[in-house]
Amino acid sequence: MTPDLRGKTAVVTGSSKGIGYAIAEAFVQAGGSVAVSARNAAEVEEAARRLGERAIGVPCDVRRYADVQRLIARAAEELGGLDVLVNNAGIGTFAPVDEMEPEEWDALMGTNLSGVF
Repeated sequence: MTPDLRGKTAVVTGSSKGIGYAIAEAFVQAGGSVAVSARNAAEVEEAARRLGERAIGVPCDVRRYADVQRLIARAAEELGGLDVLVNNAGIGTFAPVDEMEPEEWDALMGTNLSGVF
């Protein structure tokens, strides 16, 4: 059974492709509106276009607090509020910690931990 999400608005981070896109798509199919976000602006706009008139695309790097603030503000302004937040953005570095560069560690922690905050 598909839930009725008419009148509800979601922000889905990391939603230009993969699992995040599937979440955004399911939300729209259930009648809701969604703000699609990811770091790549072209991919975000294309994902929003494919999802249709109840979707907007907002490029956002969750490691940057100002980007997140802009994402939430645009979703609230353009879609009429915010009911659901799906913290889907994430990255993986598949190497032993002692082989990682500090920049890799910072990106991993910034996206997967700080980005959720």
